[in-house]
Amino acid sequence: MSDRRRLGSTLDFYRALAARSGPIGVLTYVYRQVLVLSVHAQVIDRLIMREEPAIVRRHVPVERLGLGTVAATDAVKYEPTPLALVSWAHRVLPVDVDGWTFLDLGAGRGRTLVAALRRPYRAVVGVELSDQLVAEGREMIAALAPAVVGGRSVELVHADATDFDPPDEPMVVMLFNPFGGDVLRRVVDGLAARAKQRFVVIYVNPQHSIVLRSHPAYRPLPVSWRHRVALAVLAPYDVEFYDVDPSAG
Repeated sequence: MSDRRRLGSTLDFYRALAARSGPIGVLTYVYRQVLVLSVHAQVIDRLIMREEPAIVRRHVPVERLGLGTVAATDAVKYEPTPLALVSWAHRVLPVDVDGWTFLDLGAGRGRTLVAALRRPYRAVVGVELSDQLVAEGREMIAALAPAVVGGRSVELVHADATDFDPPDEPMVVMLFNPFGGDVLRRVVDGLAARAKQRFVVIYVNPQHSIVLRSHPAYRPLPVSWRHRVALAVLAPYDVEFYDVDPSAG
């Protein structure tokens, strides 16, 4: 895309945002998505995981993910999950995850899997449809994970999240805005239908909250005002938590 077209596309985006959210919405977006996100990506993430390969931090547009025409229609570009936000979400979780499984759907290059290994999960699993991201992620995990695995299992699976069978045990499911609304609905329905036990969802950058909130099995978990303020000021994205009872679906 030429610089002129890119500038035009950017201006169109901000005009639409201003029409939808007003000046405050534009200022909030610039603060969180430009300033705060840059600090996380360029400073905080590098301090948390100094040994991480640079390729993990690179964004990949949908058209370069190799998903095919059908899968790409409701796909979302790859961008790395802010590590400090992942760490915060784990601290806020209202459950003891000791012995649980961590499942990241739309795991990309597996950054959150390595981060999850610093928690007392029994197993860590990522599911990703892009074979390119899976290959790159497995290389990173092989290089970084041995130092923190401690005898636990970790794997990045090349699979479609819409028909993936979750483990038959307590789990925390991570969603970092991985899909458009239609695919997310199929994923949410599938999890509730196939899971054998209650589980908890961490939904980062919740662009399609209505999908989870409208499902009878998914119950939003409250976040204290203190944490909400911290998120608004210090985090580039919002985070939502859900307690899921499959029997209620």
